[in-house]
Amino acid sequence: MVVDNAARMKRTSDAPSTGELVGLGVFLAGAFVAPLIAGLLLDLLLHTTPIFLVLGLLAGIIAAGAGVYTRFKRYL
Repeated sequence: MVVDNAARMKRTSDAPSTGELVGLGVFLAGAFVAPLIAGLLLDLLLHTTPIFLVLGLLAGIIAAGAGVYTRFKRYL
């Protein structure tokens, strides 16, 4: 059986692989959870209103958006 390498390369460059998508899911989970936990802990230690929790959420959203863009801009 002959495999057409040109067709295989074209097919893999059109869409992200399964490994890239799984990696994206792990990255997104970490990008949201880590800043939220850090903000929650800071709020508990400093006895503040949930300002650091909100700041952690915003940091997670920015980090996730930047990460998705940098990882997948070649597919756009």
